[in-house]
Amino acid sequence: MANISAAQAAAAYRTNALKTINDASAMKPSDLSGSNETGSDFLGMVKGAAETAIDANRHAEQVSKDAMTGKADLTDVVTAVASAEQTLQTVVTVRDKVISAYQEILKMPI
Repeated sequence: MANISAAQAAAAYRTNALKTINDASAMKPSDLSGSNETGSDFLGMVKGAAETAIDANRHAEQVSKDAMTGKADLTDVVTAVASAEQTLQTVVTVRDKVISAYQEILKMPI
């Protein structure tokens, strides 16, 4: 296993975080849902985001296991974990916004 400095790990983390943000900002709503029906677009988006988060976490776990057996580099581990963390933060932020919007709707007078 190669030695890696803290600066190299931070650079790999920053590079992956920027790539994740750029990839997410380039997506269109149709990329997330795969459906053209109005009622299922949101459901498809939420389902897709959850599946993406789960896949990112599984990938990070696999790369971590590979690193323990000497099959992966520490840079790969940092990149995979950063990607999983960024994906999870995005899902949590969207969830919080949805809950906030729902609470605001409940406060509206009828």
